[in-house]
Amino acid sequence: MSKKVTSVIGLNPIINGFIVLGIFGALFYGAYLLDFKIGELFAGLLILWALYNLLLAFPRMIVYNNAKKAILSGQIDPDFAIHFIHNGIIMVDEDSRKIFVNYLPVLDFDDIRRVEWVDGNIHGVIKVITKSGRNPIREVDCDPEKAGENQFHRLTNVLGF
Repeated sequence: MSKKVTSVIGLNPIINGFIVLGIFGALFYGAYLLDFKIGELFAGLLILWALYNLLLAFPRMIVYNNAKKAILSGQIDPDFAIHFIHNGIIMVDEDSRKIFVNYLPVLDFDDIRRVEWVDGNIHGVIKVITKSGRNPIREVDCDPEKAGENQFHRLTNVLGF
């Protein structure tokens, strides 16, 4: 895999989940060998959390594969990417004025009508609304909220809104 892909969108979410699961499994085994009951309990809870996140990684693969395909096919050469924990990847290519928001196709800056920030209780949502297409509203969940709001303002600055 290209270094450009891993530097922009990170590791495959499933591989990342197995790495975290392996680290917590090693902690559990170490606590077991040392007969450290509280450590076993804590590591066991961490393993359950890692399994939960591993299950959530499967839907994230759709977005990850779309972003990977866009980079490798040359549709976009991102200057920066906004990568959120839940399920969001926004990549911006300022030179060729293109943007990727979770799904293909890659959009031109001129295709975007507006960008909105929706404030939530725990996390916010960046909405990119296009001028046409089958799915004119593309949403990206932002977690944590403050980081998402900062990235929203960065995105609006680049797009010129």
